[in-house]
Amino acid sequence: MKHAWALGLTKVIFESDSSQLIAVVEGESNFSDFHGIVSDVISFSNSMELARFIFRSRINFVLEDGLAKQALDAYLYQPH
Repeated sequence: MKHAWALGLTKVIFESDSSQLIAVVEGESNFSDFHGIVSDVISFSNSMELARFIFRSRINFVLEDGLAKQALDAYLYQPH
């Protein structure tokens, strides 16, 4: 969200494989473990014209998961 906001995007659909997180962000549930994350999400989403949150099964994130793992590996194995 922070990256989308920094790029000036004002209409964004965010997808997550965490149904609990989506339920909390959408106000359908109260799960205290997500409190810090949810306050950040709400803060950023309030600064956007449209921020939608959708639950997607993990199987729908195969490509994204692979890209994230590659980026993490590249970061972890680079000399700092």
